Amino acid sequence: VGSFMTALEMAGVSLTLLQVDEELLILLDSDTTAVAWSKPVRMSVTRQKRQRAVPQECCKEEEPDPAKVPPSPHMRLILECVCSKMLSLQEQLNDLDRAAGDGDCGNTHAQAAIAIQNWLDAKPLPQRPYQLFSSLAKLLLEKMGGSSGALYGLFLTAAAQPLRTDDDLAAWSLAMDAGINAMMRYGGAVPGDRTMLDSLWAAAKELKALKTPKAD
Repeated sequence: VGSFMTALEMAGVSLTLLQVDEELLILLDSDTTAVAWSKPVRMSVTRQKRQRAVPQECCKEEEPDPAKVPPSPHMRLILECVCSKMLSLQEQLNDLDRAAGDGDCGNTHAQAAIAIQNWLDAKPLPQRPYQLFSSLAKLLLEKMGGSSGALYGLFLTAAAQPLRTDDDLAAWSLAMDAGINAMMRYGGAVPGDRTMLDSLWAAAKELKALKTPKAD
């Protein structure tokens, strides 16, 4: 039949066994309009054209004016430290991933770290947290790849929303909750499933603790 789904940077080999009968074999060998399958067929394409105006506010992201926005030294430093740490852990993360996955977790996160470093060198850092999260979400969706890129993109996009009006501790806690809820809704995982969600869930609990009146 051929490859149905592959991980492009997968280490090793994968063998899938499927119990079939004659009817299922015929269906597997049938023509399909799914272009990535083994026997695709061309679809009929209409030549009719339709135009629809898109409101500018729907597609235009609000960008900060570098001339009016002061630098963000603390946020830049945090991002630089995170990127450096992710690059130093590349092989360790790959080794951990090989035990239960395709062994490319470190490569995927290193790819994201390099993309963020290049972005920091090329553009001024947005001052507003929601602008920063929105920009990072778009960057990771485009450059990180894999399911991690999609999940981090979901997290950051959702987390940006509570930070539109406030950026105090309570807003950051709401942002963490919003990001986690988005990942659970679209990713299907819950805390305790031994996914990236577990560490984010622990961080969210710490932020909630800091909101208490007696927090240090």
